[in-house]
Amino acid sequence: MTDRWAEGWDLYERRLDKTSVVTIDNMFGPIAHKIWCGQRDCRVIFAQEQGIGDNIMFARFLPQLESEYGIKASLQVNPSLGVLLSLNGIDCPIDIDISAYDYVLPLGSVCRFARYVDSLPYIKHSSSLSLGSELNIGVVWSGSSTHVNDRHRSCPVGYFKELTKFGKLWNLNPSVKSRDLPSWVSPLEISTWTDTAAALNALDLVVTVDTSVAHLAGAMGVPCYMLQPRKETDFRHGSPVKAYRGNNIWYESLTVVPNPSDWSKCMDNLNKALIE
Repeated sequence: MTDRWAEGWDLYERRLDKTSVVTIDNMFGPIAHKIWCGQRDCRVIFAQEQGIGDNIMFARFLPQLESEYGIKASLQVNPSLGVLLSLNGIDCPIDIDISAYDYVLPLGSVCRFARYVDSLPYIKHSSSLSLGSELNIGVVWSGSSTHVNDRHRSCPVGYFKELTKFGKLWNLNPSVKSRDLPSWVSPLEISTWTDTAAALNALDLVVTVDTSVAHLAGAMGVPCYMLQPRKETDFRHGSPVKAYRGNNIWYESLTVVPNPSDWSKCMDNLNKALIE
């Protein structure tokens, strides 16, 4: 829903009441308390927060703010992701010179100043892998084990085996080593986000739990089916009991597969969506 956009993002600022912003204090020293509030014609560094997927999702707004406010925007981000974003016109300096900026803003606050969401692809990559002519499906069944909701968002890999009836499965999670893969999942040599982007260019579709790969696939326009967690679904992907096929406001190519607190039923929903 976007009809209460401004109210929602104002309330989202409450996250800072429970999440330490000490990284801003430590990293941005002299400008740590000079929070950008929409000033024009200035230099703003956006401070990364939350996960890689959040950074991918929110990064799309920096060019919009540069145009709307006449600012020069830079993004502090994971270096590997920064390489990919830099190739797409977003300034992601490796070594940040604080004296070059007038203000700082936590990246999660960016939507308070954005006027619209463009769900079309905004990340491109020129490289691609060669995977053969059959239907190639990238899969991710687990995220970071340190994620607060990992036990509800990561899915036992066995549930993915049914996807082999549709095509060949390829592992998109670099933390899962080749030796630990089931025999029916093929390995991909990926270690950076540009590697992942090259793999996505070669895939016909992606099936993933709620991880950063879903965000990158959506940002690149790759058809992607994202499985809802069993509990505590993320606000940006809608209700876990409704089928949000085709109306995810963030990514045109992303289909959110509802999970009624049961992986078997979630996979049934996925199967129906793929057959359609």
